[in-house]
Amino acid sequence: MAELESDVWNLAVSPSHFEQQMEFLHRKARVISVEELVEAIDKRTLKPRSVVLTFDDGYADNGLVAKPILDTYGLPATFFIASQTIDTATEFWWDELEDIILLTKELPQAFFGTVANTELYLALDSEVSLSASLRAQHKQWSASEVPPPTLRAKLFLQIWELLRPLPSDEQQRQLHQVRQWAGVAPSQRPTYRSLSRQQLQDLSQSSLHTLGAHTHSHPALSFHPRAVQQQELVDNKAFLETVTGKRIQYLTYPYGNYIPETVALAAELGFRAAFTTEALPIGSVSDKYRLGRFQVRDMPALNFAQQLQGWRQSS
Repeated sequence: MAELESDVWNLAVSPSHFEQQMEFLHRKARVISVEELVEAIDKRTLKPRSVVLTFDDGYADNGLVAKPILDTYGLPATFFIASQTIDTATEFWWDELEDIILLTKELPQAFFGTVANTELYLALDSEVSLSASLRAQHKQWSASEVPPPTLRAKLFLQIWELLRPLPSDEQQRQLHQVRQWAGVAPSQRPTYRSLSRQQLQDLSQSSLHTLGAHTHSHPALSFHPRAVQQQELVDNKAFLETVTGKRIQYLTYPYGNYIPETVALAAELGFRAAFTTEALPIGSVSDKYRLGRFQVRDMPALNFAQQLQGWRQSS
């Protein structure tokens, strides 16, 4: 819940728009918890107009901004937490990469280097200096839908695609090299921080909300061996249960990325359900380990209502 200078993956919703959206759901929808959803699937009693609210990653604004608004309207939500960055100032790698490439005021004339065993060369030409025009183009860019509008955006997306499949340690090593090329220090912006341990504990004490697993280091699970996938889930679940004293029974796959053995692992490790990022409605016969979700974007209540209606009609 934040107003960001750049948000190429459309992850953020402004606090004002979020409150409008929640007020609309309070009036017009039947917002239920993940527990109620899973029980309804088991019993095949899922009612029309049911909505479940989920948040991924574990940004600090989940507790600082989203929770108070949810509490005001009495709306339950589940927060799926990646544990590696909890209680640190370290940004998620994709946020820092976006900051370095798209928001740094002055960059070298060209990028030349090896990223994930791939040689990259890209001259930035007139985009060495970050102009107001470049800032505006980056702010409007939706990377999942529109080709890169600038050379900086092209470089960002190329590096992002190479880093995403890597283990966390290698991502950080590669990010360090990009940082050195750009001549910048590690990004530690307050808006991008993860929850502190105390904030996580406070969130877990709510009788309205639920915590869920999102792996330890946020890997794209399908690119990793079964043993790595299992360790990511086990470590994440154990950390959250130790810190909060609560059972962790629900999971979201990072990036929505999974393969059949990931689904099998989720069931074997005792998770009751798992969510993807596939834009699919949930019904009483949905696979509990491949539950779809719709991404909510930064929009006022009127547009949100229209989007919600479109999702309902798709079911």
